[in-house]
Amino acid sequence: MLRSLLEKWSRGVVLKKKLPAEFGNRTIFVSPEGGGLRYWKPRLEAIDPMLTQAVRQFIRPGDTVWDVGGNLGFFAFPAAAKAGSGGRVVVFEPDLFLAHLLRKTADANPDLNVDILTLAASDRQGIAQFNIAERARSTNFLAEASGSTQTGGVRQTLLVPIASLDFLLHQIPAPKFVKIDVEGAEKLVLEGMQQILRDVRPVVMCEVFKTNWEVIFTNLRFHGYRVFDANQLPEMVEVKSAVDNLIALPPS
Repeated sequence: MLRSLLEKWSRGVVLKKKLPAEFGNRTIFVSPEGGGLRYWKPRLEAIDPMLTQAVRQFIRPGDTVWDVGGNLGFFAFPAAAKAGSGGRVVVFEPDLFLAHLLRKTADANPDLNVDILTLAASDRQGIAQFNIAERARSTNFLAEASGSTQTGGVRQTLLVPIASLDFLLHQIPAPKFVKIDVEGAEKLVLEGMQQILRDVRPVVMCEVFKTNWEVIFTNLRFHGYRVFDANQLPEMVEVKSAVDNLIALPPS
């Protein structure tokens, strides 16, 4: 009951924070409504160590990074800082509330090359229903996907544009690294990036629901990728059974 009250009281709250020192102590605008009550913490270093470790371990100066399901940008902006002036981060975020905060952070860091696309990645082009979670907006999901058990219900259903990543490959620079966190829609995203997996061969980091594990794993292995447990970073532990976050490396 207390948690539910705090979540509702936090709606609309925007906090100005600093990224960890290794990413320049840069300004980032966050919201407990967007990412959960953990964003009330005074410091962000321990918010999501897996994401910051992935940036530390895989992003290089000059890289183009696609962040599919950008939320508040806690991956996107550290990645942009690491990629530097020669790199670029493209963030996909269909929730206009979250996209607004991403834009505020981008405006506060004009030297970083960050583009924000207010659309959802899927397996086709069109319009789809998108559910805004009753709890944190980090659990928003496409209505045709399963969604998380952490949504607390659906607050609102909106129509949003969708596009496959293969379609967007012809519009924006090809990625060296793709991060996917789409609350059950990862199967659709992977189905819509077959050309990218075959020809571009970026490193892929993906949250995977158990119901999607087999098809995701088979898809990546078909394209020659080796699959590792992202929760074990910096150690590279190769897996063949289900994990909830994976790192997939293309054939060398």
